[in-house]
Amino acid sequence: MTPIPYPFKIVLACCALIITGLGIPVNCAGLFYSPVSKSLAISIGQLGVYITVQYAIAGLFLPLAGKLFQKFSARASLTWAVIIDSAAFGMLCFAQGIWTFYIAGIFLGIGSAFLIYLAIPDLITNWFDKKTGLAMGISFSAAGIASAIASPAIAWSITQFGWRPTYGFCGLLMAFMSLPFTLLIIRSAPEEIGLKPYGARTGKNIANANSGLDLNQALKTGSLYCIFIFAGIIGITSAFLFHLPACMSQYGYGDMQAAAILSAAVIGITCGKLGIGWLNDLLGVKWAAPIGVGLGLLGIILIYLNLGYMPSVAAGLCYGIGFSCTVLEPPPMVRKIFGMADYSVIYACIMTFSALGCAFGASLIGFVRDLGNNYCGALIMLAVLQAFAILIFAIAMIAGISVRKLWAQENQDISGRNE
Repeated sequence: MTPIPYPFKIVLACCALIITGLGIPVNCAGLFYSPVSKSLAISIGQLGVYITVQYAIAGLFLPLAGKLFQKFSARASLTWAVIIDSAAFGMLCFAQGIWTFYIAGIFLGIGSAFLIYLAIPDLITNWFDKKTGLAMGISFSAAGIASAIASPAIAWSITQFGWRPTYGFCGLLMAFMSLPFTLLIIRSAPEEIGLKPYGARTGKNIANANSGLDLNQALKTGSLYCIFIFAGIIGITSAFLFHLPACMSQYGYGDMQAAAILSAAVIGITCGKLGIGWLNDLLGVKWAAPIGVGLGLLGIILIYLNLGYMPSVAAGLCYGIGFSCTVLEPPPMVRKIFGMADYSVIYACIMTFSALGCAFGASLIGFVRDLGNNYCGALIMLAVLQAFAILIFAIAMIAGISVRKLWAQENQDISGRNE
């Protein structure tokens, strides 16, 4: 039997990590909202603040997490991140009040900085010179596939055993799923074990890899600030995923029906990561992003209209496709407008806005919901924000034309002198 190439083992490890960091504790968080709210006599708005805390901490911790990731190696950093994330989520089974969730949100945020934002881009980039986008898409898609499968199982477990045992079981599952990979498989780079990246280049086309603007130059352009706003807005709208089951319950759907609609949304996220990623390659980000965000807008409108169970399932699917743009569209936007000279730094700054947007959105949606005692006002707000995201994206791309021409021309001049 032919052994699995080590880079493909890294992809499997990334799949496990994103399930541990995102697929279970984030994508399935909304399944716990209603039962926890009723059991502890706290509002959904108050409960949603712990997601705000999680994403705020993740966004603020990202710069330090990046330094720790380099200093202590991926294996050590990710092992501790898995332990912290799994323990924080599992220990919610002992919660007696809202402050337990807020404290857990701090530790979940620390783990999320590594598991959601740093692990896949860093490991896949180091281990793949070719098919990087495919490997990254497969890795990110694992969260959607896992949560689509886990959502009905978690809903059933909550119904049969209660939310406390279900939290504990999920925490154990997260740890047992990822720790074998972090301890035995993951290495920061192939050179650590005498290997080369998949499809390693021999020197051609490497000269242009560092062309573009650095962060200081990018900060002087209007395009970067437009991308900050775009990332923040789609971060806010992505936070509705946490509220989707509770919103469906408001419309009179049962727990299993609400879980099925959530499953449709996470399937949409998975399909979106593959489909919108394919459109990025086929049509470019200038067309792929409006299509993806536009489908997300359609999903929100259909949820608001509540045309029935099956239309709501379709709405969840469309919303999930729009959700996928949160992680898919900033990278090609950075590459297209600013190049690769300072890609990782610029991308980290953008994802900080995305994480903080999601943090702000989780509590904002909950409090708007509590004000009207329903989700109608929140859905209208989300639709307006989604439409504005398309507008600000168009402004960023139009303004970015001159930015790209500037550094592309400088690169041509340098290449000409070298020849």
